[in-house]
Amino acid sequence: MEINFVKPALPGSGTIVLTLFEERGLGELGQTADKASGGQLSRAMAAAGFSGKADETLMVQAPAWFDRVLLVGLGKLEQAKPTVAESAGGGIYAQLMAAKANAATVIPDTPKDMPS
Repeated sequence: MEINFVKPALPGSGTIVLTLFEERGLGELGQTADKASGGQLSRAMAAAGFSGKADETLMVQAPAWFDRVLLVGLGKLEQAKPTVAESAGGGIYAQLMAAKANAATVIPDTPKDMPS
């Protein structure tokens, strides 16, 4: 499996992974992808009750020009630690393997006010 980490930008195709913090909704790139999909991402989030809790994932099939979008919750922004990214990485890998994705672009679609 090939996983790419890139500067925040939406790729032209394939599988993307968007991370988001609990109760903060989609970030700028997530909103762009949602708009391109005619609101499919936000509707899927609402239908599944997805809020971005730690280790929460939601796979959305064929929105817009993507094969799939995997939404990954990171939990509360105030509680963000390096171990959050490690845990999210394991969840991302498991979900992509289950979906038989050959490649994915991980986009850290996170708020600018994230603690360092």
